[in-house]
Amino acid sequence: MINKQRHYYINYSKIDGPAQKLIFLGVLIDTGEMTLSLPDRKLADFHGLLQTFQNKRRATKRQLESLIGSLNWASQVIQGGRSFMRRMIDLKNTLKNHSDKALLNSDFSADLEWWLKFMKTFNGRTCILDNKPISSLQCDACSEGGCVEDTLVRVAAEYRSRGWAESTKRLYRFQLKCYLSFCETMSIQPVPVSTDDFSLYIAYLAHYKKFRFCTIQNYLAVVKHLHKANGLKDPITDNWHIKHLLLGVKRDIGDAQVGATAVTPNMLLMIKKELNLCRLYDLSVYVACLIGFFGLLRPGNFLFKDKHNPILRIEQIGSIDDGFIITFHKTKTIQFREKQLNVVIPQITGHPLCPASALYRLLSLHQILGSNGQTPLLCESVIKSLSYVNFISFVNDILANVGCGDKLTGHSFRRGEPPLPSRQVCQGNAYKILVCGKAMLI
Repeated sequence: MINKQRHYYINYSKIDGPAQKLIFLGVLIDTGEMTLSLPDRKLADFHGLLQTFQNKRRATKRQLESLIGSLNWASQVIQGGRSFMRRMIDLKNTLKNHSDKALLNSDFSADLEWWLKFMKTFNGRTCILDNKPISSLQCDACSEGGCVEDTLVRVAAEYRSRGWAESTKRLYRFQLKCYLSFCETMSIQPVPVSTDDFSLYIAYLAHYKKFRFCTIQNYLAVVKHLHKANGLKDPITDNWHIKHLLLGVKRDIGDAQVGATAVTPNMLLMIKKELNLCRLYDLSVYVACLIGFFGLLRPGNFLFKDKHNPILRIEQIGSIDDGFIITFHKTKTIQFREKQLNVVIPQITGHPLCPASALYRLLSLHQILGSNGQTPLLCESVIKSLSYVNFISFVNDILANVGCGDKLTGHSFRRGEPPLPSRQVCQGNAYKILVCGKAMLI
């Protein structure tokens, strides 16, 4: 009566309960399980929306904003969902106007695939009550920015995405694709995986994929990380059945590892003979071979791979009495810039593989072309850096054309054989001498 007198009216058609499960603002609240989840109708709507984008090749900025907004809302109850929106947001941010279109790249498709495959799996894993005293932090809008919570979520996601190196993330994505494909073929739930189902995956890697034992361990690691990232117990640690199975696999196929083919002086001479050292591209390839060989470096440490990989620039080259010195601030083994690495490119007078002479020739060519300190040292053209993929492919093509059956990888250069009775490289105050393929510090 009081409500009617004050002109408040109740729409009884919209009243639910009392019940342990009810839908409020599109979210299913379950007080029995104390969880929040999306109802089946919402899941079906999201699945249809995601499939629409899966069939697209391009999308406008407005369409991407609509998708990201929907997924951002869903990630309130889909555990781990925010982590798989970053690359969608990055793609959206490349567009200026709402009508501009972007090509939906492989990174976008990978995030989309996660939502399609795991949205149902992680639906309903968000608890109503958190065991932490503060579950969210919010404030009013201010001149410095928007909601504090949204900013912290975004920054935390960015830091989390940088927890692994780009090369590690690429490897994990490839291994995860293998695992998800197996689960889909066998109609197995990927997360959480049962001991019996996980045993089948190990048998698949060993029997059908014919992987070495060390490779099998690497492929299983991504499953472990997948469980831990979602607050679940990994299926290997403290699991007697899985450990016993792996012991049997190791006993059957052995634990031998085959190293990368080592670069030899003869290979370098064959490569040099096939190159036109008057061309910037060919000379850059040759110098890259010598830097990797004499510097005991993976080419991935100084060749372009992606936006997170530093490019070797001319300003990093210094001159010393007996050659040149290259300063690296970040490599695969120095990922956190805790120190700098000085690699000496020695002058070996009269030797056909003298690295200092080749580097001097490349620097002279850059001077003729008008390059400055910020210019990449190793180039495919005047405006394009030499990429790691093109370098490895080009070198292997040369070796194949001259009848050399060996195939090189990035590790081949850092473990190559010495061109002289010994290969000597200065690292700070120590000297690294490589004799018969073995490195020592003196």
